[in-house]
Amino acid sequence: PGDRDRVSAEDLSTQSKKMLSQPADWDGAVASSRGALEKWQGLQDTIAIARSYLKLGDLFFARANWAEAAKYYDEAVTQCHVAADSRCLAEAQNNSGLVALNRGDVERSLKDLQAARDGWHDLGLQIGEATTSMNLGLLYWHMSDWQSALREDAHARELLKIRDPVRYARSLNNIGLVYMSMADYPKAALYFRMGMTYLPQTPGTLADRGRMGMNLGRSQMFDGNLTDALVAARRAVTV
Repeated sequence: PGDRDRVSAEDLSTQSKKMLSQPADWDGAVASSRGALEKWQGLQDTIAIARSYLKLGDLFFARANWAEAAKYYDEAVTQCHVAADSRCLAEAQNNSGLVALNRGDVERSLKDLQAARDGWHDLGLQIGEATTSMNLGLLYWHMSDWQSALREDAHARELLKIRDPVRYARSLNNIGLVYMSMADYPKAALYFRMGMTYLPQTPGTLADRGRMGMNLGRSQMFDGNLTDALVAARRAVTV
């Protein structure tokens, strides 16, 4: 029976992943994930239990249901500790921090994101560390703590430069947003242009390119370069 339960739990976990890629099957994905969690709990597989809570948190995060996402991520943090799975813990803390940011809980968001970044660093997983640093940059940006935002975004930029060209370009865009908030429009425009330069030209990056183009146009408009701003905006909407 134990072997059959394990196979059934694995099948439900796989099924929920497939359903998650199809928005119409969101309810089915939740049901499959909950079913898998129940079976993993019966098998007392602590790592699989922790991962199931993470999956459920992700499902509710995708629907911007912050209360439910927070509940599952909180449980994931607890279960990742129980399973002594450091990678799982860093992921759960990062996601919990993002939910807290979306709920306006700055103190909780800062606590969770700093713990996640330190966890990724200790594991030597630089993409994870960079991702959480970008999230911290976003948090500091919302707090109007410009220097801390620049520090985190610069750290992410350094980690991503030779590892992930898309996220590297996004880190440049984020730096531009901070400078635009600081009313340093020429420097903001510089970083938006750099982001567009480094962003790979693939169908999957069209939305990023459009956002960066619009940001470039806004920075030029605020700087009084209306002709350049109009050109940038027109290019952005035709991407």
